[in-house]
Amino acid sequence: MAVRTWSWTRIDGRNVLAVPTRTEIRLYDSDDFILLSRLAPSGHRSPVAFVRWSAFHGKLASLSAELLLVHAPQRDPSERGRVHFAPVCSFRLDAPVRALAFSRSADELLFCGPKAGVGKLNVRSQNQIEDQAQIIWETQMESCDLAKYSPSAFVFATLKMKETHVKVWRMHRTLGEPDANQRLERVETLTHPDPVVYFSWKPSTTQWHSALETDGTRKAQWFEPARILLTCTVAKTVRIWTESGEGGGGVSFMPVLVFEPTYLIDNVRWVMSKNRNISDENFQVVNDVHDKHADWISGVDQSGILRLWRVVGLLSSTPSVEETTLQIKVNGEDDRQQRGKPANVAVRLGEVCVMAYFSQNYFGMPSKLGIVLQRADHIMMSFHVAVA
Repeated sequence: MAVRTWSWTRIDGRNVLAVPTRTEIRLYDSDDFILLSRLAPSGHRSPVAFVRWSAFHGKLASLSAELLLVHAPQRDPSERGRVHFAPVCSFRLDAPVRALAFSRSADELLFCGPKAGVGKLNVRSQNQIEDQAQIIWETQMESCDLAKYSPSAFVFATLKMKETHVKVWRMHRTLGEPDANQRLERVETLTHPDPVVYFSWKPSTTQWHSALETDGTRKAQWFEPARILLTCTVAKTVRIWTESGEGGGGVSFMPVLVFEPTYLIDNVRWVMSKNRNISDENFQVVNDVHDKHADWISGVDQSGILRLWRVVGLLSSTPSVEETTLQIKVNGEDDRQQRGKPANVAVRLGEVCVMAYFSQNYFGMPSKLGIVLQRADHIMMSFHVAVA
């Protein structure tokens, strides 16, 4: 599995792309690839392998062969109103790390690797100088290639490539105890008939965080973002899982929707929202919201055409999915260039990320799409699409 080196997020109204270049990190406005800032020196002595933004708070994690660094925006006292990115904590590596992911509050960083196991770091910034990140919890008994937090820092998932299952880990700590006292309560195995190639949690649109959040063994409460997991297998089958029940066996994930796109699709992803901090999550106690609320999934077919699926009622008893008519050519080749070429000669895409702006509170089609991708030949491209 090729690891995506870059990372994309939205900060203060800008779509900001972080791209490592040897030992420095460059920040671009992805709308026009204008260079916004350079993290040079970045703090790394060897080439940066990849970077990852937090969804909120503007923290940026970067990884090199021997060091993990977290940068965060800081006010520059010498220039009024100016903000720069400064390293706030670091962690020396004893084994190669394969994946990194921030918790929603950006206070924790999840890491994993074939020999590093799985662990959680405290990456809170305690002061203005660089701190050594502290390990909150870890186990070296698990070998995996991908790890991601759910909207709760006490529930995360892991995947080892070529395996037919995703593991969901549920943590717990007693209210009032320090984070370092959290413990693993249960590991749940989500089994598939074919090897799993990708998974991701439905992105949260709000950065609400409560110190009372301490228990991943119970189902997400009505005022918390639901924990919804998307998985995709080598057979291109997409499954969406939600939490179910809290009976004698406890809460568990169940597949509520299984579908196979009519085209051979790569890069099946949740569409991220530009509507940050507009809370459609805090009032989902009403059944009508469950029935009508739409989520969006994107994918790219073998001809380089991005397609969009509308998923309705994931938290209802009758969820459904439908493919929209939206088709966007995103591989950089027009039909004349591709005409006459076999399908397997078309330019392949390495990774595609899609952001959408919704003007109707998530119930209608998105009005605008922003797309950033990297082709297999390492060319990066950005698209801005107004949806009629």
